Amino acid sequence: MVESIHIAIVVISVLITVILLRYGEKYMSTAYVLMVVIINISNLGYMELRSAQTLEAAILANKIAYIGGCFLPFFILECICKICKKKMPIWVKIIALILNSIVYALVCTTGHSTIYYKEVFMFIKDGITYMQKVYGPGHKLYLMLLGSYYIAAYWVVIRAFFRRNEVSYKACMMLFGMIFFSTIMYVLGGILGIKDQCIPFIYLVDGICLLILLSRIKIFDVSTLISTSIDENNEYGYVAFDCRRNYIGCNKKAISLFDKLSQLKIDGKEWYEMSEPLFEIVKQDMDCLDRNEPVVSS
Repeated sequence: MVESIHIAIVVISVLITVILLRYGEKYMSTAYVLMVVIINISNLGYMELRSAQTLEAAILANKIAYIGGCFLPFFILECICKICKKKMPIWVKIIALILNSIVYALVCTTGHSTIYYKEVFMFIKDGITYMQKVYGPGHKLYLMLLGSYYIAAYWVVIRAFFRRNEVSYKACMMLFGMIFFSTIMYVLGGILGIKDQCIPFIYLVDGICLLILLSRIKIFDVSTLISTSIDENNEYGYVAFDCRRNYIGCNKKAISLFDKLSQLKIDGKEWYEMSEPLFEIVKQDMDCLDRNEPVVSS
Protein backbone atom coordinates (compact mmCIF):
# COMPACT_ATOMS: atom_id res chain seq x y z
CA MET A 1 0.00 0.00 0.00
CA VAL A 2 2.75 2.48 0.99
CA GLU A 3 4.78 1.63 -2.11
CA SER A 4 1.71 2.07 -4.34
CA ILE A 5 1.11 5.52 -2.86
CA HIS A 6 4.70 6.55 -3.60
CA ILE A 7 4.43 5.27 -7.16
CA ALA A 8 1.18 7.20 -7.63
CA ILE A 9 2.81 10.37 -6.29
CA VAL A 10 5.72 9.99 -8.71
CA VAL A 11 3.36 9.40 -11.66
CA ILE A 12 1.24 12.45 -10.80
CA SER A 13 4.39 14.57 -10.36
CA VAL A 14 5.55 13.54 -13.83
CA LEU A 15 2.13 14.41 -15.28
CA ILE A 16 2.33 17.85 -13.66
CA THR A 17 5.73 18.33 -15.29
CA VAL A 18 4.36 17.35 -18.70
CA ILE A 19 1.43 19.74 -18.33
CA LEU A 20 3.71 22.59 -17.27
CA LEU A 21 6.07 22.02 -20.18
CA ARG A 22 3.19 21.67 -22.62
CA TYR A 23 1.05 24.61 -21.57
CA GLY A 24 3.39 26.84 -19.55
CA GLU A 25 5.07 28.20 -22.68
CA LYS A 26 6.99 31.43 -22.17
CA TYR A 27 5.02 32.42 -19.08
CA MET A 28 6.95 29.77 -17.14
CA SER A 29 10.09 30.94 -15.36
CA THR A 30 13.26 28.99 -14.67
CA ALA A 31 12.33 28.76 -10.99
CA TYR A 32 9.06 26.96 -11.85
CA VAL A 33 10.83 24.47 -14.11
CA LEU A 34 13.56 23.71 -11.57
CA MET A 35 11.02 23.38 -8.78
CA VAL A 36 8.98 20.76 -10.63
CA VAL A 37 12.09 18.87 -11.80
CA ILE A 38 13.39 18.72 -8.22
CA ILE A 39 9.99 17.50 -7.01
CA ASN A 40 10.23 14.61 -9.46
CA ILE A 41 13.81 13.72 -8.50
CA SER A 42 13.08 13.90 -4.78
CA ASN A 43 9.88 11.85 -4.98
CA LEU A 44 11.75 9.25 -7.03
CA GLY A 45 14.35 9.08 -4.26
CA TYR A 46 11.65 8.47 -1.63
CA MET A 47 10.12 5.76 -3.80
CA GLU A 48 13.50 4.04 -4.18
CA LEU A 49 14.05 4.31 -0.42
CA ARG A 50 10.92 2.25 0.22
CA SER A 51 12.26 -0.63 -1.92
CA ALA A 52 15.92 -0.53 -0.80
CA GLN A 53 17.24 -3.91 0.34
CA THR A 54 20.55 -2.80 1.82
CA LEU A 55 21.64 0.07 4.06
CA GLU A 56 23.91 1.39 1.29
CA ALA A 57 20.99 1.52 -1.16
CA ALA A 58 18.78 3.22 1.44
CA ILE A 59 21.46 5.86 2.12
CA LEU A 60 21.83 6.54 -1.61
CA ALA A 61 18.07 6.89 -2.03
CA ASN A 62 17.96 9.24 0.95
CA LYS A 63 20.66 11.42 -0.64
CA ILE A 64 18.59 11.64 -3.83
CA ALA A 65 15.47 12.50 -1.85
CA TYR A 66 17.34 15.19 0.07
CA ILE A 67 17.89 17.17 -3.13
CA GLY A 68 14.34 18.34 -2.59
CA GLY A 69 14.85 18.99 1.10
CA CYS A 70 17.88 21.19 0.44
CA PHE A 71 16.93 23.07 -2.72
CA LEU A 72 13.15 22.93 -3.10
CA PRO A 73 12.34 25.46 -0.32
CA PHE A 74 14.52 28.04 -2.09
CA PHE A 75 12.80 27.61 -5.45
CA ILE A 76 9.37 27.59 -3.80
CA LEU A 77 10.24 30.91 -2.15
CA GLU A 78 11.44 32.31 -5.48
CA CYS A 79 8.18 31.24 -7.12
CA ILE A 80 6.19 32.85 -4.30
CA CYS A 81 8.16 36.09 -4.76
CA LYS A 82 7.38 36.06 -8.48
CA ILE A 83 3.67 35.52 -7.92
CA CYS A 84 3.60 38.24 -5.25
CA LYS A 85 5.66 40.60 -7.45
CA LYS A 86 8.45 40.80 -4.90
CA LYS A 87 11.94 40.74 -6.38
CA MET A 88 14.45 38.62 -4.51
CA PRO A 89 17.87 40.37 -4.36
CA ILE A 90 20.61 38.58 -6.27
CA TRP A 91 22.89 38.52 -3.22
CA VAL A 92 20.17 36.71 -1.26
CA LYS A 93 19.91 34.09 -4.01
CA ILE A 94 23.68 33.54 -4.04
CA ILE A 95 23.97 33.19 -0.26
CA ALA A 96 20.93 30.89 -0.11
CA LEU A 97 22.25 28.59 -2.85
CA ILE A 98 25.67 28.45 -1.21
CA LEU A 99 24.14 27.48 2.16
CA ASN A 100 21.86 24.94 0.46
CA SER A 101 24.86 23.40 -1.29
CA ILE A 102 26.77 23.21 1.99
CA VAL A 103 23.88 21.40 3.68
CA TYR A 104 23.58 18.96 0.78
CA ALA A 105 27.32 18.33 0.90
CA LEU A 106 26.89 17.42 4.58
CA VAL A 107 24.04 15.06 3.67
CA CYS A 108 26.31 13.36 1.14
CA THR A 109 28.77 12.52 3.94
CA THR A 110 26.23 10.04 5.32
CA GLY A 111 27.95 6.70 5.82
CA HIS A 112 31.38 8.34 5.95
CA SER A 113 30.95 10.96 8.68
CA THR A 114 28.78 11.66 11.73
CA ILE A 115 28.42 15.38 11.08
CA TYR A 116 24.89 15.17 9.63
CA TYR A 117 23.72 11.77 10.91
CA LYS A 118 25.42 10.31 13.94
CA GLU A 119 23.87 6.92 13.21
CA VAL A 120 21.66 5.47 10.49
CA PHE A 121 19.64 2.26 10.72
CA MET A 122 17.21 0.54 8.41
CA PHE A 123 14.55 -2.09 8.86
CA ILE A 124 12.04 -3.75 6.56
CA LYS A 125 8.41 -4.13 7.60
CA ASP A 126 5.78 -5.69 5.35
CA GLY A 127 8.19 -5.42 2.43
CA ILE A 128 8.68 -1.65 2.94
CA THR A 129 12.06 -0.21 3.93
CA TYR A 130 12.26 2.41 6.67
CA MET A 131 15.24 4.45 7.92
CA GLN A 132 15.91 5.53 11.46
CA LYS A 133 18.35 8.36 11.97
CA VAL A 134 20.18 9.96 14.87
CA TYR A 135 20.81 13.53 13.81
CA GLY A 136 24.21 15.18 14.12
CA PRO A 137 25.13 18.89 14.48
CA GLY A 138 24.91 19.49 10.71
CA HIS A 139 21.18 18.86 10.77
CA LYS A 140 20.68 22.01 12.87
CA LEU A 141 21.88 24.11 9.95
CA TYR A 142 19.27 22.46 7.73
CA LEU A 143 16.49 23.21 10.23
CA MET A 144 17.63 26.84 10.52
CA LEU A 145 17.56 27.24 6.73
CA LEU A 146 14.17 25.55 6.42
CA GLY A 147 12.72 27.75 9.16
CA SER A 148 14.12 30.86 7.45
CA TYR A 149 12.46 29.92 4.16
CA TYR A 150 9.09 29.36 5.83
CA ILE A 151 9.28 32.67 7.70
CA ALA A 152 10.27 34.51 4.52
CA ALA A 153 7.45 32.85 2.56
CA TYR A 154 4.84 33.84 5.14
CA TRP A 155 6.21 37.39 5.22
CA VAL A 156 6.10 37.81 1.42
CA VAL A 157 2.55 36.44 1.11
CA ILE A 158 1.14 38.44 4.04
CA ARG A 159 2.65 41.67 2.70
CA ALA A 160 1.31 40.92 -0.78
CA PHE A 161 -2.17 40.36 0.65
CA PHE A 162 -2.31 44.05 1.61
CA ARG A 163 -1.32 45.12 -1.92
CA ARG A 164 -4.52 43.95 -3.59
CA ASN A 165 -4.26 46.50 -6.35
CA GLU A 166 -1.06 44.76 -7.48
CA VAL A 167 -1.44 41.09 -6.49
CA SER A 168 -4.48 38.81 -6.69
CA TYR A 169 -5.81 38.17 -3.19
CA LYS A 170 -7.03 34.76 -4.37
CA ALA A 171 -3.48 33.82 -5.34
CA CYS A 172 -2.27 35.05 -1.93
CA MET A 173 -4.86 32.94 -0.15
CA MET A 174 -3.87 29.85 -2.10
CA LEU A 175 -0.18 30.46 -1.43
CA PHE A 176 -0.82 30.98 2.28
CA GLY A 177 -2.86 27.77 2.38
CA MET A 178 -0.09 25.88 0.59
CA ILE A 179 2.59 27.13 3.00
CA PHE A 180 0.42 26.49 6.06
CA PHE A 181 -0.42 22.98 4.86
CA SER A 182 3.28 22.23 4.31
CA THR A 183 4.15 23.54 7.77
CA ILE A 184 1.50 21.48 9.54
CA MET A 185 2.31 18.30 7.61
CA TYR A 186 6.04 18.65 8.25
CA VAL A 187 5.61 19.31 11.98
CA LEU A 188 3.04 16.52 12.46
CA GLY A 189 5.16 14.13 10.42
CA GLY A 190 8.13 14.82 12.69
CA ILE A 191 6.06 14.38 15.86
CA LEU A 192 4.47 11.12 14.64
CA GLY A 193 7.70 9.80 13.15
CA ILE A 194 6.29 9.61 9.60
CA LYS A 195 8.01 12.65 8.10
CA ASP A 196 9.50 10.68 5.19
CA GLN A 197 5.99 9.53 4.25
CA CYS A 198 4.53 13.05 4.49
CA ILE A 199 7.16 14.94 2.49
CA PRO A 200 6.37 13.42 -0.96
CA PHE A 201 2.71 14.29 -0.42
CA ILE A 202 3.70 17.85 0.52
CA TYR A 203 5.69 18.12 -2.70
CA LEU A 204 2.73 16.83 -4.69
CA VAL A 205 0.36 19.42 -3.20
CA ASP A 206 2.90 22.17 -3.89
CA GLY A 207 3.17 21.00 -7.49
CA ILE A 208 -0.61 21.07 -7.98
CA CYS A 209 -0.87 24.54 -6.42
CA LEU A 210 1.95 25.66 -8.70
CA LEU A 211 0.07 24.39 -11.74
CA ILE A 212 -3.08 26.29 -10.76
CA LEU A 213 -1.22 29.50 -9.94
CA LEU A 214 0.73 29.34 -13.19
CA SER A 215 -2.54 29.39 -15.12
CA ARG A 216 -3.60 32.45 -13.12
CA ILE A 217 -0.27 34.21 -13.71
CA LYS A 218 -0.84 33.90 -17.45
CA ILE A 219 -3.97 36.02 -16.91
CA PHE A 220 -2.64 38.55 -14.41
CA ASP A 221 0.64 39.33 -16.22
CA VAL A 222 -0.98 42.08 -18.24
CA SER A 223 2.28 43.40 -19.69
CA THR A 224 3.15 39.96 -21.05
CA LEU A 225 -0.30 39.47 -22.52
CA ILE A 226 -0.15 42.78 -24.33
CA SER A 227 3.42 42.39 -25.57
CA THR A 228 2.51 39.16 -27.31
CA SER A 229 0.35 41.08 -29.78
CA ILE A 230 1.48 44.72 -29.60
CA ASP A 231 4.90 46.26 -29.02
CA GLU A 232 4.81 47.78 -25.56
CA ASN A 233 5.35 51.56 -25.39
CA ASN A 234 4.38 54.54 -23.29
CA GLU A 235 1.84 55.97 -25.70
CA TYR A 236 -1.11 53.68 -24.96
CA GLY A 237 -2.92 52.69 -21.80
CA TYR A 238 -4.30 49.18 -21.32
CA VAL A 239 -6.90 47.88 -18.88
CA ALA A 240 -7.77 44.16 -18.72
CA PHE A 241 -10.83 42.30 -17.40
CA ASP A 242 -11.65 38.59 -17.52
CA CYS A 243 -14.87 37.01 -18.77
CA ARG A 244 -16.30 37.08 -15.22
CA ARG A 245 -15.88 40.86 -15.15
CA ASN A 246 -13.00 40.70 -12.68
CA TYR A 247 -10.36 43.41 -13.02
CA ILE A 248 -7.03 41.74 -13.75
CA GLY A 249 -4.66 44.66 -14.25
CA CYS A 250 -3.42 47.58 -16.34
CA ASN A 251 -0.21 49.34 -17.28
CA LYS A 252 1.22 52.56 -15.82
CA LYS A 253 0.00 54.71 -18.70
CA ALA A 254 -3.61 53.73 -17.98
CA ILE A 255 -3.19 54.66 -14.29
CA SER A 256 -1.80 58.06 -15.29
CA LEU A 257 -4.92 58.64 -17.41
CA PHE A 258 -7.48 57.20 -14.95
CA ASP A 259 -6.53 57.66 -11.28
CA LYS A 260 -9.27 55.37 -10.02
CA LEU A 261 -7.50 52.36 -11.54
CA SER A 262 -4.93 52.55 -8.73
CA GLN A 263 -7.75 51.93 -6.22
CA LEU A 264 -8.89 48.67 -7.79
CA LYS A 265 -8.05 45.26 -6.37
CA ILE A 266 -6.71 42.56 -8.65
CA ASP A 267 -9.28 39.82 -9.26
CA GLY A 268 -12.06 42.01 -7.85
CA LYS A 269 -15.25 43.64 -9.07
CA GLU A 270 -15.08 46.96 -7.16
CA TRP A 271 -14.87 48.84 -10.45
CA TYR A 272 -18.42 47.80 -11.24
CA GLU A 273 -19.78 50.01 -8.45
CA MET A 274 -17.60 53.04 -9.23
CA SER A 275 -18.73 56.07 -11.20
CA GLU A 276 -16.24 56.52 -14.02
CA PRO A 277 -16.91 57.08 -17.76
CA LEU A 278 -14.33 54.42 -18.67
CA PHE A 279 -16.07 51.82 -16.52
CA GLU A 280 -19.46 52.69 -17.96
CA ILE A 281 -18.11 52.03 -21.45
CA VAL A 282 -16.64 48.71 -20.33
CA LYS A 283 -19.97 47.71 -18.74
CA GLN A 284 -21.83 48.47 -21.96
CA ASP A 285 -19.36 46.46 -24.00
CA MET A 286 -19.56 43.49 -21.64
CA ASP A 287 -23.35 43.59 -21.67
CA CYS A 288 -23.24 43.46 -25.46
CA LEU A 289 -20.91 40.49 -25.35
CA ASP A 290 -23.18 38.71 -22.87
CA ARG A 291 -26.08 39.14 -25.29
CA ASN A 292 -23.90 38.06 -28.23
CA GLU A 293 -24.37 41.50 -29.74
CA PRO A 294 -21.65 43.47 -31.56
CA VAL A 295 -19.62 45.86 -29.41
CA VAL A 296 -20.47 49.42 -30.39
CA SER A 297 -17.84 51.36 -28.40
CA SER A 298 -14.08 51.25 -28.43
